[in-house]
Amino acid sequence: MDEGIGALTRAMGRLEEDAYRRFFHEYFPRLRAYAHRLTQGNTILADDVTQDTFLRVVRHIRPINSSEELWCWLVLLSRCAFLDAVRKERRYLSLLHNYEIDAEIQSSPSRNTIEGHEALSAALRRLHQRERQMLLAKYRDDETNHSIARSHGLSPKAVESRLSRIRAKLKTILPSSIPPPR
Repeated sequence: MDEGIGALTRAMGRLEEDAYRRFFHEYFPRLRAYAHRLTQGNTILADDVTQDTFLRVVRHIRPINSSEELWCWLVLLSRCAFLDAVRKERRYLSLLHNYEIDAEIQSSPSRNTIEGHEALSAALRRLHQRERQMLLAKYRDDETNHSIARSHGLSPKAVESRLSRIRAKLKTILPSSIPPPR
């Protein structure tokens, strides 16, 4: 048993600021390097994964008695954060694709992709705030209909119906704001 790790994780469980500083100082470089490998060199995604991993540590810290066990847990949290980020991106791209916007992930976005993102942003701004919030919660934040229903005081079936109407409304707005293909 590694007493240093056990003491560190117990102190983190008690929300001691110094313990979190020490944890960050000791594990950030290693976690950042792991996230960089996991994302195949995508620096922005690696930063997001690392940040999300640390947030998950704060929310779910428990006493851990060995450095190996702690590292395995951190790797698991990082992989989950990475998979969640990929799913979130896929859902957003699916939304773009559903409205016939070419939004492939590229290292340098094309002019059409940028114009497509701008067209979608402009169309979303034309929706009512509550409609926009529901649509973004579903497709950008990857929330379930139950979660959206709780936050808006609706039933999940009502959320499903409203999302359908909002998507139909967005389809009527988008064609006028999408630039013609080149």
